[in-house]
Amino acid sequence: MKLKRLIKQISFNKKKRAKKQKLERVVAIDIGTFALKLVEVQLKPKTIVKKLVYYPWQIQFPQKDVTEIICSANFHREIIGILESNNIKCKNILVLAANNKLVMRPMRFPPNLSDSEIKQLLKLQVEEHIPYKQNEVYYDYSVMRNKDETLIHLYASEKNYINELISIFKGLKRSIKCINVSPIVMYNIANNSRDLQLKELEIIVTVNLGANLTELCVFKKNELLLYRTIPIAGNKFTNAFATDETTVMNKAEYSKCEIGLSKAMQMQSVLAVQNELFDQLWKSIQYVIARNKHYSLKKVYLTGGSANLKGLVDKFRRYIEIKYQEPGETRVFDVQLLNPFNTVAVDENINIKEFSGITSSFASVLGLICGDF
Repeated sequence: MKLKRLIKQISFNKKKRAKKQKLERVVAIDIGTFALKLVEVQLKPKTIVKKLVYYPWQIQFPQKDVTEIICSANFHREIIGILESNNIKCKNILVLAANNKLVMRPMRFPPNLSDSEIKQLLKLQVEEHIPYKQNEVYYDYSVMRNKDETLIHLYASEKNYINELISIFKGLKRSIKCINVSPIVMYNIANNSRDLQLKELEIIVTVNLGANLTELCVFKKNELLLYRTIPIAGNKFTNAFATDETTVMNKAEYSKCEIGLSKAMQMQSVLAVQNELFDQLWKSIQYVIARNKHYSLKKVYLTGGSANLKGLVDKFRRYIEIKYQEPGETRVFDVQLLNPFNTVAVDENINIKEFSGITSSFASVLGLICGDF
């Protein structure tokens, strides 16, 4: 098995979605450090979300690494409980590969290569681009062609991790139909948003803030320009709020959510984490802008569970405005929380308002169903 045939199913040069397989219903799952997000979707006669689940882990996992959580016995029991309590009968599963087990590399080849030539080149060169031997990973790729070159995005994930993921759902009598990767999921959710009409010569940025990692994706129309993970996210902010050894972590987590960035600027530890994250994000965005001088920065979307931190959107907007504008000019940038529910139809029996405080947490799981599989 490969890391699912993205070359046939999701490609950045496909303007319209291809027809889905003959599945009538799927369940998309995003396994997070602190919670699981699940969406059950009816595909025929039209795509509509029928069930929406946000499930904070009831068992305290000793590990904070998502891949270790997946491999624990507790995870298996929790998944059974989630499926049973929500009456999830569908056996077709879409799932997201964990970021710390994912490697993505761009590869550039001459134009007009056939599919067979691309496959042969990858066999010869794949180990030069990833820090593993070929027999240690499943890998796949997406293709974008233009008159000057053939751009390949190579994705690879460790075999042991993928096999464990498949085994868990097989044990639950479920079948994984697609294992997707975060850059494509973020592209799907942004590109299908009703809020966004991405035009030629425009760049869009998505910043997905999780517990341990922040993912940065920079796109222009039909092309991923940059994907990067930054080890600064929600947990680092929580640690920054724990200002002394007597502050327990759950109190720090509460302080982070209630106080937010706007009221915590007197805390140097919080300010340091904020500035470090913003600096790393801006350096990458600036790098892309410098290499695409004819393009303008259209919009920055913040998403993920940690994106709900109070004041984060406004602080980052001001930061970009200061960094990006020329002397003597004033620019206002569109930085906002991504509303992933603007990409799909939701059953009228689901009350979206119940999820108002955690809306952005559903971006990845809804991105799984926006593409093809």
